[in-house]
Amino acid sequence: MNRGCLVALCVGIGFLMLSIWGTGAFFAAEYHVDEAPVSRHELSAAACRYIPEGAQNVWRAWYYCGQVSDHYLRFDMPVERMGEIESWLLGGKEEVRDLKKTDVVGELPEWQIRDVAQPDWWQVAKDAKGVRYQFFRGRDYVSVLVLPAERRVWLVYFKV
Repeated sequence: MNRGCLVALCVGIGFLMLSIWGTGAFFAAEYHVDEAPVSRHELSAAACRYIPEGAQNVWRAWYYCGQVSDHYLRFDMPVERMGEIESWLLGGKEEVRDLKKTDVVGELPEWQIRDVAQPDWWQVAKDAKGVRYQFFRGRDYVSVLVLPAERRVWLVYFKV
């Protein structure tokens, strides 16, 4: 085998290895589930986009894999701010599309982080009465459960 063919073969194998490694890195899954609540001011500006002023005991989970990202939030609201939740959800810079609002009992937005069990903070009592909102905002599909009696909100958003 001449020297030119050997160099071409080595370069080809190198490119093949890099493409396999690059594809694996692109599709590598990464996730995080909070083990303790945080306050709103400890979060990034991007996370605060989906958490209203006054929110307390914020719990988060997220999942990334390639172009897919799922975000799960649960937070408590002070009694005096619960009346503002719906206007906060439906307001903002980006228009809300395809809004669905339904009364539910014991139903949470779906947990979709593969191979990760739902944490205790994501649970809801089977008899808990609330309102579920589902809509699109920009590229995000948003699903929200509001339990007024508990002053608690569960929120999920997915990039689509």
